[in-house]
Amino acid sequence: PGNQLVARGLLAKHGHSVTLVGRGDAAVEAVRHGAFDIVLMDYHMPGLDGVEATTAIRALPGPVAHIPILAVTAGAMEHEIQRCLASGMNGVVAKPIDPGRLMREMARVLSHSDDPVDDMPDLGDGDGFDLAAILRDGDAAVEPRALQAMRDELGDEFVDEMVADFRGSVPPTLEALREAMANADATAIEEIAHALKSGAGSIGLREVWRIAETVEAEAKAGHLAPAADSCIALAPAIERGLAQVSTFEKAGSTE
Repeated sequence: PGNQLVARGLLAKHGHSVTLVGRGDAAVEAVRHGAFDIVLMDYHMPGLDGVEATTAIRALPGPVAHIPILAVTAGAMEHEIQRCLASGMNGVVAKPIDPGRLMREMARVLSHSDDPVDDMPDLGDGDGFDLAAILRDGDAAVEPRALQAMRDELGDEFVDEMVADFRGSVPPTLEALREAMANADATAIEEIAHALKSGAGSIGLREVWRIAETVEAEAKAGHLAPAADSCIALAPAIERGLAQVSTFEKAGSTE
């Protein structure tokens, strides 16, 4: 997923070694048998979710039970934040990931402090760069500031890899979504839409991000007919968005 790539690239840039897993139960086993300094825990995962995985980690024997854990969640709503903290997590970072905010929050929990760390500025201007808010409130199908912020932080090659990975994931993702719809599998629809939202948001595909967010919410509420209606708009929105991203890339390469 896009946010895993962002986190991996950002942490590698700052000299950290990164281990990626895709399921909550795998995260528990990695902590049980590994030697890690911190865990970035996705709120939504197959198998155990982030809260359940954190609860399991806190119940492990020995010092590993006290490893710092940061939640990474697209919702970041108050009830989600409180659920994360109640499970034993040390903080919450919103998705799409803002690299500056992620690094500040990591520095805070690794220092075992409750005070904010201010020596790592936000991306963008002095008012900060809240990518989720920008994607939610803007009008254009694609938000170029998202791509540019990632290029400034992680470099052109890494962002090109993110875009290529997202492009390659589209056919199997849409096929999986169609299958889940045909099976009326609300849980699968929610998980697929969540992953699609994550990847789209990371490269600034605002229209896709919004549609996927709607599908995820409708599936979570069990409203499969509206979710199916919303899904119809996904493929053309993805096509439009990636075409615009390609236009931005070509324009940048000729400057």
